[in-house]
Amino acid sequence: MVKGICKTDSNFDDDSKEHVYDEQSDEDSINDETTDNDNKEDELVDNDDEEDELFGHDEDYENRNFTQNEIAMALSLLKLRHSLTSSCITNFCKLLKLLRVQNSPSDFRHVRSLICSPYTSTIFGDALITCPSCHQISTDTNRCSTTKDCMNKDKFLSNPTVNHVLRIEPQIQSILERNYLIKPTKDENSIHDMIDASFYRKLFNNETGFAITLLMNSDGAVVKSISRSIWITTFVINELPTSVRFKRENVIIGMVSLGSVKPNKTEMQLFLKKLVKELVHLEQNGLQYTPISSPIYTDQTIRVFVIASTCDKPAASLLINHTEAGGYYGCIHCKIIGENVKVGGGNARVFLNANNDEIELRSNGTYDAAIALLERPTTKQKRASITSVNDGLYGLRGSCAFRALKYFDVYQSFMSDTLHTLYEGAMVTNRI
Repeated sequence: MVKGICKTDSNFDDDSKEHVYDEQSDEDSINDETTDNDNKEDELVDNDDEEDELFGHDEDYENRNFTQNEIAMALSLLKLRHSLTSSCITNFCKLLKLLRVQNSPSDFRHVRSLICSPYTSTIFGDALITCPSCHQISTDTNRCSTTKDCMNKDKFLSNPTVNHVLRIEPQIQSILERNYLIKPTKDENSIHDMIDASFYRKLFNNETGFAITLLMNSDGAVVKSISRSIWITTFVINELPTSVRFKRENVIIGMVSLGSVKPNKTEMQLFLKKLVKELVHLEQNGLQYTPISSPIYTDQTIRVFVIASTCDKPAASLLINHTEAGGYYGCIHCKIIGENVKVGGGNARVFLNANNDEIELRSNGTYDAAIALLERPTTKQKRASITSVNDGLYGLRGSCAFRALKYFDVYQSFMSDTLHTLYEGAMVTNRI
């Protein structure tokens, strides 16, 4: 341990009391500059020596190189003891590199990663298992543990659906710390990207502090060779440049469901509750990260909002908990009931406004009204008919977990499905 401290005057003027070696002067002339203040400093040093040493002597470390984790921990202790800045630790790391110290970290971010990574929980959350018969959550991986009279109460007769909700926060943090973010154009009449839209500008006028927005996608596929279904829900950050926004390393995986068939509406809402819970937390509390442009590695708090979703019609109906696109009130954007027409050798549901009546668009308001009707208490003396209730729901089957999000409209936040609406819908002429 160093037994003395050489204090340097930051002004470096002629009155500096620092001991400086000068070839033109002798030792006596230098020592004559010593004052009573130096004696006080020596007393402070002696008192400091009496305290417990930060780094004790251990023979076990004499005959081997320090590991990266050990060096990172030592630098962290220095930072804590002497209130050093993050940039100071980065300079220490560079010094260690210059001195050719093996296994030395590259910078402060590397130090933090080495220390925190063993204690950071994996991005995988708890797995949820649903019974393929009653579609309720089961705590047993081999049988249905929820419904007493379920046909799977002793053993699952077919593969249950297993859903993994991944932690979104560490994924977003990792992406933000290696990418630059873009801002809307100053010209409000010009739209080049999602962040130039009026809705986006209004959102940021309402919010204080830093924020980013997410675009959601959810889709599934059936692997016929093994009779398995996989359903994945992902997000991308709208503030990333389009050149890197959709790259694999910048895609956020929110949820993965595996089963013999795709999840039904009841199961999907059970799964989404876990996902939406973290999204609400990110809206209210945000997350901390170190911007790549920060010169002194200063952490910044940023909140996260989901504002839109791109899904095909079947996926949108599943996520909203709405009737299928081919059913009555199947359109998720308006309340037209739809009618059957002859198409080729079969029938198709079309949504026409033959009378040119004003079309009522769906929104969070229409959703809330339908939910109020669905949850209205009924009695034996006065029970609404099934038909009247269904007409009042306008195709809604039950609650939607996304209603808890601040800027996400249960209906209007789902973008138009060009595949099924246009290319396999209105533009298809060979079926007529």
